[in-house]
Amino acid sequence: MAVRSRVRLLVFQAVVSVVLASVADQDNSTSATAHGHGTAAAQCPALGNARYSSEEAFRQGDWRYLFPRSDVRSLPTRRRVSDTHPDVCRVLARAAQGKDMLNSVKAAMLQRQKKEEGWIAYVYECLGDKSMSTNLTQSYSSYPMVRLLLHNDFFWPWMCKYWKDRQGAWGHLPAPLPETLTHFVAYYLQAASKKIKDDRSGEDAFMIFSSMHRALGNLPGVDTVAEVEVADRSLPELELDQLKLSATDAAALALLFPYMPRLRKLRLTYSMASAEASGKVIDRLDELGSLQELYLNGNVIGDAGIGKLMDKLSSLKDLEKLHLKSTSLTPVGGATIAEKVGALTGLKDMALSNNELAESLSSMGEAFARMPNLEIVIISPATCSEAALPTVERQMREMMHKHKSRVTPVKSKGKSFEMYDGGKSKESQVTKWEAVKELLSSDRNRTGVWITIEKIILWVWIKTV
Repeated sequence: MAVRSRVRLLVFQAVVSVVLASVADQDNSTSATAHGHGTAAAQCPALGNARYSSEEAFRQGDWRYLFPRSDVRSLPTRRRVSDTHPDVCRVLARAAQGKDMLNSVKAAMLQRQKKEEGWIAYVYECLGDKSMSTNLTQSYSSYPMVRLLLHNDFFWPWMCKYWKDRQGAWGHLPAPLPETLTHFVAYYLQAASKKIKDDRSGEDAFMIFSSMHRALGNLPGVDTVAEVEVADRSLPELELDQLKLSATDAAALALLFPYMPRLRKLRLTYSMASAEASGKVIDRLDELGSLQELYLNGNVIGDAGIGKLMDKLSSLKDLEKLHLKSTSLTPVGGATIAEKVGALTGLKDMALSNNELAESLSSMGEAFARMPNLEIVIISPATCSEAALPTVERQMREMMHKHKSRVTPVKSKGKSFEMYDGGKSKESQVTKWEAVKELLSSDRNRTGVWITIEKIILWVWIKTV
């Protein structure tokens, strides 16, 4: 296919060259008119040097001058030829443009050929294994995204590393290359995060993130190139835990989110050094359009950030799992969750442990009960003050009876049993409620209880501080 295309290009180039040569010869046979500004060469530079007048050309049968003889005689000497006969200059100008275009195409082809030759030479030098190198050089052309990335030699060592890390366990088998841009960017970030954690490497997080962003930004057509179709289970994951990113670092990382639209899972636990850094990441989370799992445990999000987080995540219809443990939330943030969590229609699994949310348990429980796909919520522990505990316990009991909830212990010897039934009257279960409180809010047991609300299971343990 490539040979046929090149043959067609060479034939087309040869035809255009012949036409251009003919036009140039005919240009040289054009005469100048009698007076100063009326010369054909001065009026239309594309005509070149003239040898005889237009009238002589007419008498000699010059094919370009098939207009009437009277027009030749009356050809104005003080008007431009391009004004009187604009088609002449227009045709010649287009022919010149066509020649320039062909030269540009030829130069691009030569540059691409040199780039491919340089890439292949680099592979053999980098991998140092003939079989492994041969397999890579024979495989990469099947991946449109890889071919695009190789236009910039910044990606060459990472592509070799990607290939090498995925070699088969039984010898030098062809290993997969990144099917999508998301696969490659996620791999780069995962590998680079090890350097960030290693203080001895001297690698700076901002430099690592911004280098990739700059290289991607210089690739033409990176947003439109075709990608290999992959199943959901094959979509990439990214785990960047315990990086301690500054706000500047986090902003540079977030700039790469648009290049990872197929990312399935993102873990950024204990990775942001401040609420400002968390905010930089939250600002662009909605650009991870295929995200199914998000873990932001241990980052300072706070009451000011939780509302923006809920708003951004509401556009991610595939999001099923959201973990926000130890994110500095208070009852104010709990009220925001109760108000906005219903927009996360696809959510199935949520974790809010180690936040000051005990006073919001009842309102959040009401919001959770209205969510169609939610299955489990873990809020163990949810903290509150000693003074607020009686109110929290009362609100929890009211919610259980409203939704006819069943309560079972999280840990029990042997088979789990039902401790409390919200479908029955309070008066008939006074003793049982005391047992529930012992597990729900006792510092001695520290286990909590399972509370069933509609089809949802809540794991709740209240801790006083």
